Amino acid sequence: MTEILKATRGGGWNGEVIDRRKDGTDFPISLGTSQIRDSEGDVIGLIGVARDITERKRAEAVLKESEEKFRTLFESAPIGMALHDARGKYVQTNQTYQRMLGFNNEELQQLSVRRITHPDDVQEGQQFFEEFRQGKREQYQREKRYLHKDGHLVWAQASASAIRNSKGELIYIISMVEDITERKLLEQEVIETSANERRRVGHELHDGLGQYLAGIAFKAKALEQSLVAESLPHGAEAKELAALVSNAISQTRSLARGLDPIEVETIGLQAALQNLAVETQKFFNISCRFQCAENMPEVDPQVSLALYRVVQEAIHNAITHGEAGSIEIELSLNGSDLGLRVQDDGAGFQPEETRQGGIGLRVMQYRARSIGGSLRVSSQPQRGTEVHCVVPRKAELCVANPNLEDRGFALLGCLQQQPLQYICCSSLEWHRRSDPI
Repeated sequence: MTEILKATRGGGWNGEVIDRRKDGTDFPISLGTSQIRDSEGDVIGLIGVARDITERKRAEAVLKESEEKFRTLFESAPIGMALHDARGKYVQTNQTYQRMLGFNNEELQQLSVRRITHPDDVQEGQQFFEEFRQGKREQYQREKRYLHKDGHLVWAQASASAIRNSKGELIYIISMVEDITERKLLEQEVIETSANERRRVGHELHDGLGQYLAGIAFKAKALEQSLVAESLPHGAEAKELAALVSNAISQTRSLARGLDPIEVETIGLQAALQNLAVETQKFFNISCRFQCAENMPEVDPQVSLALYRVVQEAIHNAITHGEAGSIEIELSLNGSDLGLRVQDDGAGFQPEETRQGGIGLRVMQYRARSIGGSLRVSSQPQRGTEVHCVVPRKAELCVANPNLEDRGFALLGCLQQQPLQYICCSSLEWHRRSDPI
């Protein structure tokens, strides 16, 4: 109190002190003191104004406790967490996030999210951020690829939410990131193992069962001709038998082509898709049309095979899940990009379901990424589904045929014309190059 009086005599004092009520209980007050002067400027007294700040102190204590709880949860969370400002800059990250990417908090604060995001995932992230900034979105969830400090790829399931002030202005973005690299590798291995098994079964159908059936067909035809030539009975039955065997051969070859589409390499993507449309229409009794731009250039065999598999999966989903009655397949050329579109009139589904994605959708996305492309699925209930894949014509594969049993090689696409590229090597380590590969 002596210090307050001394300060007041010197001009005034402002601060917080503890006062005591009549019942003996203490409570906090905000106190301001000043001098009282007469008309000539002489000090004639002192005055103090006190305000009870008990409720404010309680609110501050609750806020402090809440902040401490948030900080504890933030730091001890088993998944990566990051707080960004309204410009997208890092404000704070937890230990899990830092370990996942190999950067400490100070290093991340000097970087933008774009700098540690795979180039193919940057555009979608920028779109989400712009929607946050404009108030068009409050949260999102997606799979994305980060670039670790040592250069290797980190797959993540990322979720983000906007934090706004009372005016609705964006002040922070909080993101939660789970490392799913191991899961993606397992998915990739399943896909490659499935493809190898389909190829093996296709070969066995074509070279094994198909050859046996061809031999039976030859014998049946010879028997038919012999019975007819000698005017013996059962010639008609032998002719019918030969026709049935011929039909079995046709179906066996169709199955073999579906499991191992060798014709994609031999007759080209356009002709293979045309044959696929015809066979789909024949076997499933639905309308299936293929359209192709004129003067379509020759497509790389590996790109052709990946796009053919995307169409196969889209047709399968349309028939099995969408119960479609009509399917349209379109191959087009837009500038330097090759476009593939598969549209059906099936049952469709809610747009949110594309974010979760079943194994079929993930397989199509994987195949598109493996050739340096991107894939988008749009759908509405009772309005069908559209699968749209875009592949740069100059896209090249980093690894042509990864052997997943050998130190976890990954098949990942890179674009020849990108200024910053990533070459995949063993143990999923990525090395940067600034010059074209």
